[in-house]
This record gives sequence, structure tokens and C-alpha cells, in this order.
Amino acid sequence: MPFVRPDGQVFLDRWRSIGGSSLDQLGPKAARQMYKGMTSVVEVPRDALARVSEMHIPLSQGNSLAGRLFAADEAREPAPVLVFFHGGGWVIGDLDTHDALCAEIARQLQITVVSVDYRLAPEHPFPAAVEDGLTAARWVASSPNEVGHAVTGLVLAGDSAGGNLAAVCAQELTGTLSVPVLAQWLIYPSCGLPEPDALPDRVCRRLSSHSGGHGVLPRLLPAQPSGSERRSGLAAAGAQLSRPAACAGVHLRA
Repeated sequence: MPFVRPDGQVFLDRWRSIGGSSLDQLGPKAARQMYKGMTSVVEVPRDALARVSEMHIPLSQGNSLAGRLFAADEAREPAPVLVFFHGGGWVIGDLDTHDALCAEIARQLQITVVSVDYRLAPEHPFPAAVEDGLTAARWVASSPNEVGHAVTGLVLAGDSAGGNLAAVCAQELTGTLSVPVLAQWLIYPSCGLPEPDALPDRVCRRLSSHSGGHGVLPRLLPAQPSGSERRSGLAAAGAQLSRPAACAGVHLRA
């Protein structure tokens, strides 16, 4: 059984007692609304920061992505920027669901954070989210006026599906930008799936419909062994993802 902290278990038990549909039983719009409601219950409000501003990240054909910048102080000296991609299975989540987290990252690390509101499936199937992540990272690296200071490097970060996007962007962009990719911070990233036979039919159908018939998850890693403990599976997946970087002399921390 996975370890759950006692305070976390109390919350989970209370949440289950409420009843009703779970996220995976809802359509995308209803699931997004529920996720936002869950966030408002469990997250503390964002504390005051020196700068929080809405951004517009240009796309092709005059379109743009929404972004949100967080900075703990008014410093304008050259510094790295952390680009954050929210989780939510590429279907739910947005700037607001991860607002307090990004603010706390900016405060604790004393780093400028730009959170990216990439396009979601099924309205925008794969590879829309990946393309948006790459576009946003390139734009942040080359937009000191919008960021508020010269950008000396990028830290690519995200949780769950956002961790997948951060990993993909780190692989694609390292060595191609005017500034270095300094680090990737992958928070329980989605970097591999079990074989389809090991997934419930409803999950397979949902992944297929949300991806528009394409693989919603780039296969960065081999499938986890059937029946393995989730914790050991995550450890093995992390080891396989990090091995090329370690062989190249990159310092890694778990």
C-alpha cells in the first residue's frame, strides 16, 4: 500500500464521504469546473508578491497564449526564469488552479516564475500542448522587456502532465536557445504509461478521445512492469529518464 500522511488521509476520507462523480467520470468542461472547485477548497490564497501580472505569449496567425508572471521582489538584474506547466492530464487545470503554488515557488526560490496556460485536449489534441510549451519557453527566453529583466537561463518545471511537458521541452530546447536550460523540475511527471491491456477500458477510451486519435503521451520511457508497486515503478522510471543526463555529467537530485 502507498504511504499516505495521516492529515492527508483525513482529507481523502472526507472527500470520499461527499460522494458524487469523480473527475474521470465527467466530461472535460464539468471536470475542469470540479477541479477548480477542489483547488479552492485545498489551496490557501496567494500571499502578496511584488509583481503578479498577466501575459500574452504570441502564437502564429495572431493568436496568443495566456501566461502569468510571479516575482517576489522588484529586482531587475539579469536572472533565470522558471517556466511552469500545470498538471491535469492535458485536459483540466489552468493558471488559477496552480496560482498559489507558482506564487510560493517564486517566493521560496526567489526566482521569476512564468506559468503557461497551454491549450487543452480534447478541443486541442496532441501535439498542441507540446507546441505551446516549446513556443512559450522560447518566448520567455527572448523577452526581457515583458519579463522585467534580462533572462540568463530557463528552469522548466511542471507537475504530472505539466512535468511531461517540462521534460519534453528540456529535451527539445537544450542547446537551441540564446540562453541555457539550467534545470528541469519534474513533479510526479507523466513520463510513461502501462501497456494498454493494463489500463481500464474507460481510461483507454478517454485517452483516445482526448488525443484525437494520436498518442496523448510521448513515449519517453518503456512501460512499467505489470504488477509492480507504484513507488518502485516511479523510481525505475525516474532512473531511466535521468540516465542519459547522468552519463553526460549533469548533476541530478531527486
